[in-house]
Amino acid sequence: MTVEEMAYNARKAGRILGAMPGKARGAAILAMAKMLEERRADVMAANAADVQQAEADGLSGPLLERLKVSDKVFT
Repeated sequence: MTVEEMAYNARKAGRILGAMPGKARGAAILAMAKMLEERRADVMAANAADVQQAEADGLSGPLLERLKVSDKVFT
């Protein structure tokens, strides 16, 4: 899947989520949070690989820092 396809799917999902009743939207968001927590190690490993590649490509400074995901995003 391309980045463009992922962005399109994310926008589409956001519109669907926004149209849901509050209780259902809350349940969906909690389910997504649970899934992300369960896959934390995968997310962190993928991010580490992305950061390493970005450094190899010459990205530095604030842009590199913005790319880094820390455990704080899971709390």
